[in-house]
Amino acid sequence: MFQNKKIGQVFLHDKNILRKIVSAANIQPEDIVAEIGCGEGILSKELALIAQKLYVLEIDARFIEKTQILLKDFTNVTFIHGDVLKNKFLQIPDPKFKIVANIPYHISTKLIKLLILEKDRIDETILMVQKEFADKLSAQPGSKNYSSFALYTKFYLDIETLFTVSKNCFYPKPKIDSAVIKIRPKTKPLFEVDEELFFKIIRSAFWGKRKALLNCLLKGPYIQYDKKIKTIPFFQENAQIRGEKLILDDFFRIYQEILKYEIPEV
Repeated sequence: MFQNKKIGQVFLHDKNILRKIVSAANIQPEDIVAEIGCGEGILSKELALIAQKLYVLEIDARFIEKTQILLKDFTNVTFIHGDVLKNKFLQIPDPKFKIVANIPYHISTKLIKLLILEKDRIDETILMVQKEFADKLSAQPGSKNYSSFALYTKFYLDIETLFTVSKNCFYPKPKIDSAVIKIRPKTKPLFEVDEELFFKIIRSAFWGKRKALLNCLLKGPYIQYDKKIKTIPFFQENAQIRGEKLILDDFFRIYQEILKYEIPEV
């Protein structure tokens, strides 16, 4: 058994949880599947038994070697050695595929961003993450986990927490529980916006905790607005509201109303 302590790897040993992950992935015989991080190959084998093609993306050559031995009788498996965050999915020739990933948790945020970047190619992702991270993705306005990142993901993705996984299901035993989530790209954007500008507004809203949204938009580092924005209908009605209380629809309304007051960056 190999373990890369530098990236905090842990290994699932509970076969019941393994079956639940495979069931959640709902792999069909015609499906193309990419597995990110094969570890010791126990999930890889289950996926290879069902999928038409399985691409195994793994950064650690030792795990590739171990899993290749385990899957030596399978002709539908292709191993890709490299860092998926750097290489993205360029080595997968198929235009559409599903993803199953049980990954080192420190790359969770970066992987979510990659899934958004590659959303036109990905049908669905089943991802095991720290429960705390899953809670952040599903956080609601006003909760302690609500963030600009949660809004960013909600703009592009539909995310559902399927079930939690006890820390006792892994070796070595981690400090916290995990969760398995299902991720599907939205079929079309929620709103027609200048996305760079829209998310600057959202990031500004979370720049100053416990500060009114209006003050964040006037003084924040991401974008600067003229004091005239105080006169827009939203702030006439909600002068002291804080960004962490708002949903995407609210930010879209703000975006529309203050668009003409943006001060161009020098």
